[in-house]
Amino acid sequence: MRYLNSAFLAITLFTLSACGSAPPSQFAEFAKLGTALTDSTPTLLDAAFAEAVSADSIVLSQARTALVSPDERLDMLEKSGTLLRDRLAIYSDLTRHSRLLRSYFVTLGLLADTSGDSSIGDGAKGIVDQLSALHPKLENALVGDFAVADFVKAAAPVAVGAFRSVALQRELKARADAITKELDLQQAVLTAIAEQMRSDIGLRIQKQNRETIEMPFIEAGDLPDDWTDRRVNSLQTPITLEAVDAAAAASENLRVSFIALSEGGGAGGSLSQLLQDVSTVVSLVETLKKPQQP
Repeated sequence: MRYLNSAFLAITLFTLSACGSAPPSQFAEFAKLGTALTDSTPTLLDAAFAEAVSADSIVLSQARTALVSPDERLDMLEKSGTLLRDRLAIYSDLTRHSRLLRSYFVTLGLLADTSGDSSIGDGAKGIVDQLSALHPKLENALVGDFAVADFVKAAAPVAVGAFRSVALQRELKARADAITKELDLQQAVLTAIAEQMRSDIGLRIQKQNRETIEMPFIEAGDLPDDWTDRRVNSLQTPITLEAVDAAAAASENLRVSFIALSEGGGAGGSLSQLLQDVSTVVSLVETLKKPQQP
């Protein structure tokens, strides 16, 4: 069990308790949490790509011995590289999608503090237009063996409530449905990545276990001093997968909180859960950034 980012948690809990059930104030807090979550995406995708390359390298090394011709080996390597570059392009699109969502969250926070019409709404429209243009590429993407479309949910219209900020209410009526779809898409892509990572990591751990746990046990002689530690590590969920799973769960709760806030009834409960989820992601990502023990 890993600890949450305590400073982030304490500050945001104070803000949530202070804003009560006033939706505009909660929109500003939602924007902060959404920004923190989307800022974590690049690190998560770097970790996911590293796992993909590791798993693919294992497959290549195992298949290489069966290929006698140098041309066959080169052809296999080139095809593998093409597939990995395609995967990297999907991750790049998701990073851009996350940054656009981040920009929208910041804009939403500004709109929550606006009492009348504002040119900020024009900026929001431009952001959503870019998200909509990117949407088909991500929805139709194939992450390894998993299709993103299989994880996309059927969207229901958002019943936008009444707000003190005319600009905020106008924005939500115009684009709440579109943003709900983009938040769902973000969760769907992360879920597809997590599922493929499960497969990639499983392959790596299978090879690792064979070399570092099974063979030392089967062979004659004393076991290595760290053999028990190796078994413990092999049975734990790798932090890379834990982080992407957590980000997918947080993205889903981001969507739920957005809908609750847009409907005007406040989202104290869902924001509190979102806070916990985002804090978990932030903590795991900070751990991923640290040099890993060999």
